[in-house]
Amino acid sequence: MVRVVDEYARALLQRAVQQNALEDTVSQASRWLTQGHVERAVRNADLPVGVLAEFMAFLEVKDRDGDAEGILGRFIELAMEQMGVVHVEVVSAAPLSAAQQEALQRKLIERSGKRVHLACRTDPSLIAGLRLSSGGVVMDTTVKRQLADMRDKLYKGGLFTPWSQ
Repeated sequence: MVRVVDEYARALLQRAVQQNALEDTVSQASRWLTQGHVERAVRNADLPVGVLAEFMAFLEVKDRDGDAEGILGRFIELAMEQMGVVHVEVVSAAPLSAAQQEALQRKLIERSGKRVHLACRTDPSLIAGLRLSSGGVVMDTTVKRQLADMRDKLYKGGLFTPWSQ
């Protein structure tokens, strides 16, 4: 299954590059994924003409429409890599303002030397701080993580015994 998803994603990438429509195709695929429109897009005859519309019709003909979400996700990863864009997921306890997102993006661009695309979401259980993840690397500065680390150190050092034991 993973191999099939990867092959179709690479085919879509190749087609988008051939048609000089890589950024537009990535933008449309991202929009469909974030809005949950992939299943509708596969079966919608009123799709705008373009690389992605043709590809979605192709998936339906090949009876691969059930794999569309995975294929588009992998396509976006491959396309971002080709365009030199680093995708960073940012999780915070409260929504980040536009100014905070901009400052974070600038700092990440400085450090990586690449274009950075931020995907921000919130998780109130983090209490405070940020968790950044990109390409399997995670940087977690949340209070929740710090409290968990403290708890682990206390357990290992024998300074704390949970009530349940």
